[in-house]
Amino acid sequence: MRIHAVEMTGFGPFRETARVDFDAFADDGVFLIGGRTGAGKSSVLDALTFGLFGSVPRYGGKADVHVRSRYLGPDEPTTVTVEFTVAQARYRARRSPSWDAPKARGTGFTRKAAQLELCRWADGDWQTIETKLGNAEIHVQQLLGLNADQFLQVVLLAQGRFQEFLVAKSEERRALLRTLFRTERFERYAAEMQDRARTVKAEVEQAEAVLATIIAAFARQARVDDPPQGTSAAPWASEIVAAHAAEVEQAQARVTETGDLLTTAEAAWQRARTTDERQQRRAHALARREELAAEHDLIEVHRAAVATARRAEPAYPAVTAQASAAARLEEARAALAGLPYAETDAEVLRVREQEFAHRLGALSGAVESERRLPTLQREAQAAEQALTEIDRATQEHLAERSTARDEVTRISAEITALGDCGADHLAAENTVARLRERLAAARRAADETAALTEAENRHLRLSEAAHQAESAWLDLRRRQLAGWASTVAAELADGEPCPVCGAPDHPRPATPGDDHVRAESVEAAEQAHAAARAQESDAKAEVEALRATLKATVEAAGGSTQELTAALGDAEAALATAAEAVTRRSALEAERTRFGERIDTLDADLATAAERREAAAAHATTCADALANALAAVAEARGDAPSAQARRDALQAEHEELRRVIALIETVRQRREAQAEAEQALTESLRDTGFASAAEVRAARLPAAEIGRLDGLVIAHDQDGAVVASVLSDPELADLPVDPVDLEAPAAAVEDARGAHEAATSDLATRQARLAALSDLAERITETIEASADLIARHGTVADLDLALRGLGANARRMPLETFALAAELTDILDAANIRLTAMTKGRYQLQHSDTVNTQGRSGLDLTVLDAHTGDARAPASLSGGEKFQASLALALGLAEVVTSRAGGLRLDTLFIDEGFGALDPQTLEVTMETINELREGGRTIGLISHVEAMKEQIPAQVRILVNQDGSSTIRQDTALVNAGAVTSDG
Repeated sequence: MRIHAVEMTGFGPFRETARVDFDAFADDGVFLIGGRTGAGKSSVLDALTFGLFGSVPRYGGKADVHVRSRYLGPDEPTTVTVEFTVAQARYRARRSPSWDAPKARGTGFTRKAAQLELCRWADGDWQTIETKLGNAEIHVQQLLGLNADQFLQVVLLAQGRFQEFLVAKSEERRALLRTLFRTERFERYAAEMQDRARTVKAEVEQAEAVLATIIAAFARQARVDDPPQGTSAAPWASEIVAAHAAEVEQAQARVTETGDLLTTAEAAWQRARTTDERQQRRAHALARREELAAEHDLIEVHRAAVATARRAEPAYPAVTAQASAAARLEEARAALAGLPYAETDAEVLRVREQEFAHRLGALSGAVESERRLPTLQREAQAAEQALTEIDRATQEHLAERSTARDEVTRISAEITALGDCGADHLAAENTVARLRERLAAARRAADETAALTEAENRHLRLSEAAHQAESAWLDLRRRQLAGWASTVAAELADGEPCPVCGAPDHPRPATPGDDHVRAESVEAAEQAHAAARAQESDAKAEVEALRATLKATVEAAGGSTQELTAALGDAEAALATAAEAVTRRSALEAERTRFGERIDTLDADLATAAERREAAAAHATTCADALANALAAVAEARGDAPSAQARRDALQAEHEELRRVIALIETVRQRREAQAEAEQALTESLRDTGFASAAEVRAARLPAAEIGRLDGLVIAHDQDGAVVASVLSDPELADLPVDPVDLEAPAAAVEDARGAHEAATSDLATRQARLAALSDLAERITETIEASADLIARHGTVADLDLALRGLGANARRMPLETFALAAELTDILDAANIRLTAMTKGRYQLQHSDTVNTQGRSGLDLTVLDAHTGDARAPASLSGGEKFQASLALALGLAEVVTSRAGGLRLDTLFIDEGFGALDPQTLEVTMETINELREGGRTIGLISHVEAMKEQIPAQVRILVNQDGSSTIRQDTALVNAGAVTSDG
């Protein structure tokens, strides 16, 4: 991967567009990004991570308002463009953060969304391949083979992050390495194995519980206390099952014996019951025969009445029809008697009825016109009134339109007088916002100054404490070496050679003095010194961070609190005045719009009123004509009557009376014919049924229900007689004994035999059920024992493997699986780092992986530094500032090499190192620079950020960050001068 250039607009301190062309330094290999503190050197590297990944390390990964230049106007965008090459393909990533821009219309702000465009150079032009946020960032990570964290470890070694990996605790180092090398799979595998061990253990416990439950159930069935447990339960259960099987055979024999006795007793009882039933049948039949003989005469009377009623039934309808026809004829004659026209011929009456209908039809139209006269009069009046109302509304609209036009002219003149107050308000808002930010920064500066003072005092105290701890440790070390002879003498034995001189005699062995120092005391003092140095280093880092923060805050404020407060008050007053003007203009524009809309509405209403007046005038004429026509028609139709309706009602009443007489005459004629037909039908029916008169028919007829009841009594009597005769003639009832048979003795014998058989059967069923349950439980005991054997063996294997993967059990190193895998990666990193650290420290220091078991009984990813001068291994925190920088740089470069190789052989042609060189003395700086120069072999380009003067002299290829008068920064880069190694003083 090679980074060609980065271009920034409105980013950090760079208000105007600034571009750094890294390809210009390809021949030099190493170049320096220089400038005074706070100029924006690190902002160049921030732009790289923001353009590629959308994050900035020193802002906690956040961007948006943090990366926007404070020198930008509210409507000016921020853009970062990074050009790079991966696998012979050139790409361009262009990104803008989200920001609040002024609304195009009205006041206030609107949120502009973040944007990202990823392009590839093809066919002589940039071709867009992705614009959607999220997708484009994933695409960038896939192209580079690195995410943002890995990029900061292998390409961009950012300020303040050098020592993180070196002095980190084991768990912190583990978290970083697992992210870089994606070793979560080992932890997942160990977790899966632990879950599997838990599962198998639970299965074993469940199997043991199941076996105990089955044994307990077997004991309850067998009625045994204190059954054996475990594998010994199987033979015990088999013996009990065999004993119960023998008892079942004995119970089966008892059932067979009692069953035979029950069969014999039931046969004797059945014979006695059959004889008793036959005797009962014969006695019932004889009693019923006597009852039927007593009912014979009454049944014969019923039989004759039913026959007569059935003969009268066909003639009865003719009787009732003749009576009905005679009554209806008399009713019609009575209704016609005494009516007008009653004696007139029917045909004459029909002709007169048609004349009446014709005259009524002629009057219908006049009656309808007379009914509508009030409506027609109201419609004519309403039409005239509507015409008058339209004329009045038209005059009102004309007057209102004239007034509205005058108001529009007045409002437009006032708006013109206000001018472009929106731009003034926006400028005032921006001024107030900037002054508030600067005032807040000025107020923070006071708090940060106090915090810096407190941190500097703490650093001074910790430095003195570290110095005292170092003096104490060195003094103990010196005293230990001075008293080393007494330590050797304590191990001498008579007759054994001295390890120093080899003599077997030891006449005057040295004895420990009062100031003898034990090794434990020296080790404790060394650890106290290392801890004190670590605290001092942390305090120093805190001071440096607070100083940088305070400097940035003071630069952001750009003035005192009093000055900024006064300026803010003036700006807020100007903003209030501008806001009042904007509010007034908005109100006037809204009022002008309202009057304009009202004028448009009035014009439309006037046009509509003209159309309505024309239609109303035509309607008024139509209503007047209709009223005149109706009045003429009514006057002609009513004649001498008070009204046309009264004349029509009189004629209608006479017409109805005529129609009623015609209908009654027709009804009399029809009913006379019907009465004659009914008389003829009755005569024929009496002849056919044999009755002399209608009165005889009425007397003989019975209701259908009564006929059914009497007929049922007759039929039932006849059927009962036949049944009794049949029963008495049955051969089974012949030769029966006269005395009743005895049923009690056979029944008692059956009950006794049945009780004995049921008892034997119940006993057999109970014993068979218990035997089946015991057999099933005994089989389950055997199966459970056999299955548990394999499960217990598998649990032992899985449990041992689970403990080993978690750093327990047989794991001698006490190192979990993922930590073991990361330790292998860490070893490769240290091997690569030590190549450079040995060169930079001239063989004095080497980094080592420590797998010593800690107080918690675990080993992890701890680091130690082997000092060749003393032969001791110590904590990285005990190194001096310059030594710590060298070790951190070597470790970062080693990490970069290993991560690169694990990333599929990705070649890194561009590398950046930000600060840290100021902690090196001139000799160490020279050695370190030699190591860095070796990194540019094979065409690699390395960018260094530093303010150290010696580096400016050693590195002629430079990019200068210059600060403008307004506080913003610009970049100066002259390729010709850079390649010639001649950089002017102004960059």
